[in-house]
Amino acid sequence: MEDTATSAREGRPGESRCLYLFEAPDAEVTREVNDAAAFIYTRILNALDIVPDEGGRP
Repeated sequence: MEDTATSAREGRPGESRCLYLFEAPDAEVTREVNDAAAFIYTRILNALDIVPDEGGRP
């Protein structure tokens, strides 16, 4: 996989924070992309995409 990241943003009117979701090889690539774009961020966390099985359980 290349060192690239794709993103999605979620925010709510009137809230003072916004959540960006990035798909990247690791947190360091995400950090580098954010730094290159001069985004202001507080922290970068790893997340898991948990998909339920056919019985509806993750």
